[in-house]
Amino acid sequence: MTTDPVDQKTFDTVAQISHCGWSALIVFAPKAMVAGHAYLYFAGAWVVYCAVKEFWWDAKRETPAVRGSSLKDFLFAAGGSAAALLALLI
Repeated sequence: MTTDPVDQKTFDTVAQISHCGWSALIVFAPKAMVAGHAYLYFAGAWVVYCAVKEFWWDAKRETPAVRGSSLKDFLFAAGGSAAALLALLI
């Protein structure tokens, strides 16, 4: 019996879907709102933000109950951005 209220497998699955989905939305949104290639700059800035957030901020701020793999979180976020860019460029 554990006192941890978070089911790690479910939490991790939801977290990775969120990392990927929000990253794709961050790339798609500028394309819908701004003419030109602004979405490329947003995608680059978002990936840099995700790297800082996952490897620095989360390492200092997340509790052990929700602390997952920084690399895994970052790769899902970058993967969502890459998938959105691919969809927009095709």
